[in-house]
Amino acid sequence: MGRKSLAAERRSQIVEAFRRCICRYGLQGSTIKRIAAEAGLPAGLLHHYFRGRDEMIEELVRRTVDDLVASYHAHLGACRDPAERFDRALGFLFGPKVMDLANARFFYECWAETTRNPVAREAFANLYRRSRDTIAGLLSETGLASGMAPAEVRDLASLLIAIQDGVALQCDMDPDHVTADRMCRLTHRVLLRYLETARFVGRRSGAAQTGRRGRVRANGSRT
Repeated sequence: MGRKSLAAERRSQIVEAFRRCICRYGLQGSTIKRIAAEAGLPAGLLHHYFRGRDEMIEELVRRTVDDLVASYHAHLGACRDPAERFDRALGFLFGPKVMDLANARFFYECWAETTRNPVAREAFANLYRRSRDTIAGLLSETGLASGMAPAEVRDLASLLIAIQDGVALQCDMDPDHVTADRMCRLTHRVLLRYLETARFVGRRSGAAQTGRRGRVRANGSRT
């Protein structure tokens, strides 16, 4: 039992050192030697806990997502009011935990790596899947997506992630003209308008289908 705890502690120590190195030197500059020095461990010991940098990237992305998802649920708390839950979720998505500059630069580095590293690519694909599922779950459980097909709910979740990604990039590059608070309020209005329109279209579609079924029963034949 003690060995497992030590192994978990060492892996965490190495991964966090790797995160700091990425922010300081970039992903390509984060060599095993630098990671070991940052972690305060012999370079040879890193290979005892990780097969290489690919596994470190995978572990770092997984830990980052686990931390963000746990923080997201804690931020929402026990609130069950749909409107307030939606407000809290957007506030978290555009809040300091997600918009943290160190996190943003870590993701920039890793996105570049995904173009040539299939392990990093799959790790990020899982990140987006989990984020999409979390947001789609929020829209469904609060009833905000009532009347929408599951595929449309997932697409809307993907769109929200894309907006947040783009806002984070612009806030980093051009903070004098783009702020997370303003973008959060605008995204809130746009999404609510979209959801209202989707519900309206769904109700009209449902009423039209009911009317068609009624005519079939009255006439005895399908029109």
